[in-house]
Amino acid sequence: MQAAGENVAGKPPVSLLRIIMSDPKDDSYKSLFQAGAKLVKGRVNLDGHELPRPGFFERRRLVKALRFFERAAEVEPPYGAASLFAAKIEDRLGHSQENLRWLRKAQVVAPDNVIVSLELGGALSKLGLQVEAVSILSAAAQLNPTDARVHSNLGVALLLSGATEASIATFKQLVALEPDLKKNAGLLNLAIEVLAGRKPRPMTEADIARSI
Repeated sequence: MQAAGENVAGKPPVSLLRIIMSDPKDDSYKSLFQAGAKLVKGRVNLDGHELPRPGFFERRRLVKALRFFERAAEVEPPYGAASLFAAKIEDRLGHSQENLRWLRKAQVVAPDNVIVSLELGGALSKLGLQVEAVSILSAAAQLNPTDARVHSNLGVALLLSGATEASIATFKQLVALEPDLKKNAGLLNLAIEVLAGRKPRPMTEADIARSI
């Protein structure tokens, strides 16, 4: 799946440190959030590039940052940025279920935020929860009809869930949005081949990557 911060459709790359879903007024929240953000800068990202496995000292730094974001989320639960950062740290630490738990919290707070929807949809898909991923990404696609990242990830989730015809329709929208990207045409062609029975339905994202 495409990462939330990938540069697509002429949109600038997303800096995680600039994703603030609201402007909280509580000074204690800001202090906790900024302390966590300072520790985590450069150690988590949204650009789709996997960072190397954290070593002992980096893990300690990430865990320390996580504690700040956990406290920030307790002080001001209506603000989703702390939950998003906590999720990204848990993901970096290899804690997929905790990553998902924090993303669910962020999505409750900011259901219309496309970054949160992309991250949550991706996390659900990695865990094989394709039906829920489709639900989250379908809502995001309705709110962001010109965002190619959303259509790409939705099409992948649909294809993995077995909804091949729906994935074809979604990939057609994706190709219309980004006609010059070969990967998009590859996704559409794969879905067409699966529907025709010429290729087996992929069960994982890795299967899709090998087939396009």
